[in-house]
Formats: sequence, C-alpha cells, structure tokens
Amino acid sequence: MDTIKSAANRLGQQGEEEEAAAVASILTPAGAALIHRIYAERQTVSMPIYMPLTEKEHFVQAAKGTGDVLSNLGDQALHELLQDDFRPGPDDSLATRYGTGGTTDKRGNLNLTVDNRLKARADALIKDQAFIAELGWKPRAASALVRRFLHEMFPMFEGLDVGQAVEAYAGGATVTELADRYQAEADVIALMLERNGVALREKNEARTGGRSLSAAEKKDIIRRYDGGEGEGTYVLAAAFGVSYRTVIRALDDAGIERRQTRGKSSPSS
Repeated sequence: MDTIKSAANRLGQQGEEEEAAAVASILTPAGAALIHRIYAERQTVSMPIYMPLTEKEHFVQAAKGTGDVLSNLGDQALHELLQDDFRPGPDDSLATRYGTGGTTDKRGNLNLTVDNRLKARADALIKDQAFIAELGWKPRAASALVRRFLHEMFPMFEGLDVGQAVEAYAGGATVTELADRYQAEADVIALMLERNGVALREKNEARTGGRSLSAAEKKDIIRRYDGGEGEGTYVLAAAFGVSYRTVIRALDDAGIERRQTRGKSSPSS
C-alpha cells in the first residue's frame, strides 16, 4: 500500500494527474472491488508443477507465512515473463530428475490455477527460437519458469554454503549435524545435497516408513517438536523409525503449526 501511495504521489508531482488518480483509486473500496471483479472473471487453467514434496511443502508454508496465494504468484510470474521483466537462468540445482531413482525425496505436483490467457501466451513464447536464444536455455514448459519464479520469491537454500556442506558430508558429517550447523530442516539439507550430486548415506533410513505411530509416540513427537527441544521433522522421523511424512501427518492431525521448511528460525525461506 505504501508503494502504491508513493507511486501516485510521484505521478502527481510529475504533472500526470489522471494517472496519479487512477493509481490512487486502487486503494479505495470501489477500486479494490473493480480489481477483484476483473481477477475473479478471468478464465483459469490448471498448471501442475512437478517437484520434490519437500520443495512443495516449502512453497506452501512460505506463502502461508507471507499471506500470498501461490496461484496468484503463478499469474504474476507469467505476467512478468511476458512483460520482459523476468528472465531466469538455467539453474541446474532446480533440475528435476523424474522418477524416484537417485533421490530419497518423493515427488508430486504443486497444483496452481493460472490465467489461461497468460499461460497460452507463455506457452507460445517458450517455443519462439528468438526467446530461447535470449534466455540461454530451453524450458520444458511454462511451469518450469513459474517454478524458478517461486524460488526467487521464497529461496530454499538461501544462507546455505553448498560447497562447504558437500565437503563436510563427504568428510563424514551427517545430514542431522549439517541441519544443526545451518539451522535448517534436515530434509532441506538432504534435498540440497542430492541436487548437487551427492548420494545420501542415510537413504535407506530416510525412506523407512510403513509403520504407524502409537498414541504415546504421537504425543511424544508433538512434545519434542513443539517444546523446548524444537526438533525438526526429519530428526524426529529418524528417532522414531518412520518417514518424516508420517511425522508431518501426526503434527497436522494434532493442529500443530509447523515451522517453515527452510529453517528453524527463518521467517519465510
């Protein structure tokens, strides 16, 4: 709101009175209703984005923490792409390895609902050879660009020294130890290592899961997660011999608000 007010004032100072009034009107009830009506009447289409579930959970929790709607951010990504304001590079760390081979993290879709007109124009744009040459790499789909936009909005590995972490892990450090060192959730550390070509020693342990938790175990997990220990889902999963998804379900069923996926103290990433 402060930015909109500032823009209106600046336009007014430049003598653009009509434009200043139009910008300022957005902050009025009538202006807000108009924007809402325009957005509500848009034609939408599903945009599934295939990614590790750890990454999906990170985006969901980060958006919840900032009050953003992920589908709206999908529209914003497409809009900025078409306006030449967003040009992501070929980030190899975000490359998706399809299937489950070579990674401990299960994968699924982050399902967004985006403006069909924006998506259609973006689909056409990524087939344009001039655009591909400008971009420097060829996206498989518009959803790949939206995924990179979300990573710019909510960085997953910000503040993590990848080279140092890889070297430390090769030297014998565990995922849990690295999570404590970087104050990040262990599942994020594991995903970061795997995306940088590291085969996890804890792979079999991380994939254990089938066993259900007893009522007493669920109570203990809630105490350890929500209490003074503040242990993460990956750490608790290893301690109880279940998958961290089982731990997450136990927390959600109990109505426990979970910390952001990125780190134990980071507000949004």
